[in-house]
Amino acid sequence: MLDSKEEELIHNEFDGTFKKLSQGSALNYVNEEGEKVLLKFDESGLSMSRYTAEGALVMRFNRDLETQMKFPGLGPLELLTDQYHLDEARGLLSVHYRLAQKGQAFSSYQLNIHWGEQNV
Repeated sequence: MLDSKEEELIHNEFDGTFKKLSQGSALNYVNEEGEKVLLKFDESGLSMSRYTAEGALVMRFNRDLETQMKFPGLGPLELLTDQYHLDEARGLLSVHYRLAQKGQAFSSYQLNIHWGEQNV
């Protein structure tokens, strides 16, 4: 159970590419730390991969299943997806999730991703 509530709003914008795949879609960009990021998603879930000098960090969000990941310095973590919504026509993906270790949730997040053509 999460005892305290601390909120932080982070807003980032990146240039990237959108690609329709045979099953789902993909977004590809480079983040502020110079890491390549690949998002693959469809109606059932999202895979978010960050490629760092130390290797790939992969987070998988699935509306129906708890997933696992290894985070440097923290070890194995569970990803608990509470809400997953994809509206590809509007260029919107929303994921609400919690991170847990040994069944004990220690943080929660809301991730909203928007994509589309940029007007210059």
